[in-house]
Amino acid sequence: MLADVASARDEEPAAGAGPGATEDQPFAAATETGAVRDGPASTAARLGVVVVHHAASRQVLDDAMRRLALAAPGARVVLVATGSSVPDPAPGWPHGTAVARVENHSYARAVNRGLALLPALPYLAFMNDDVLVSERTFDDLVAALAAEPGAGAAGPLAYDARGRLQAMGLPYRLVQRRALRAGPRADGRPATVRAPWLTGCLKVLTRQAYVATGGYDERFRFTNEDLDHGLRASRLGYANLLVATPVTHLGGSSTPGHPAFHVEGRRGGYLVTARHLPPAAGLAHRTYLLLEGGLGSLLAPGPQARAAHRAVARMAWEGAWGTSPFGATLDDR
Repeated sequence: MLADVASARDEEPAAGAGPGATEDQPFAAATETGAVRDGPASTAARLGVVVVHHAASRQVLDDAMRRLALAAPGARVVLVATGSSVPDPAPGWPHGTAVARVENHSYARAVNRGLALLPALPYLAFMNDDVLVSERTFDDLVAALAAEPGAGAAGPLAYDARGRLQAMGLPYRLVQRRALRAGPRADGRPATVRAPWLTGCLKVLTRQAYVATGGYDERFRFTNEDLDHGLRASRLGYANLLVATPVTHLGGSSTPGHPAFHVEGRRGGYLVTARHLPPAAGLAHRTYLLLEGGLGSLLAPGPQARAAHRAVARMAWEGAWGTSPFGATLDDR
């Protein structure tokens, strides 16, 4: 059964990320390489980037945007603001950054609206407002896609602020480990391994894969949209590549405390199972949600947690998978 929502927890220290990395220095290789590269400027001319901004502080946002400007000079950049305020571009941001206001319906909608504002470039990227890239991030990801014509998406190894691998559940952890154990490619670039899906904190898509998949499915209101997108892309023959080039994701994979987010995560997880796995897996998943919800409604600590479990059990009993606990926006709950 596919995982529903990853909880915020620490992964063991990273064993490395690309050539030159060590257990306690995953970014050691970020500026050390003997390979001949096209360079960020060459990559950026073929790249459009969407940055989804919701709750990051101004300091974090400015840091992320300045790093993006260095990593992809000349790229077309759209900042999609879904929070209560729309920031003005600051010195050091990518030149010509466009800012668009989009309702806080879902991360999926924010990504889709942003990508629709970009021109028809060969490579399209999107990232959270709290992802800190290195100067080689996009160069490495685009190079991985260019080296494997059947690939449709590439993503980096994401670390939290303490330098630990971002926890995304056991299946994804195993892929992360494969990427860390693999040696650099013959051209000196970081290792690349195939993955069933890629975390959505930062992804680069080929334009062909974006058009073929239609982007993210906006029925996933909170989490699971990246899992569904990766599996749909794989079905269409587009490989997902996890590249051992590091980024820092300051937000990690924490889930807000309101019960609606727990319910939506479970709903989306079941939708992924029903869409991509055999019917028996869907039956097992539904049974699990009934048991988890029933027990949690009695034993979970705190009234909010018990209310969330009761809602999940009721949803599973009624088969009400098409109804999100959110209204028009994630603030309507």
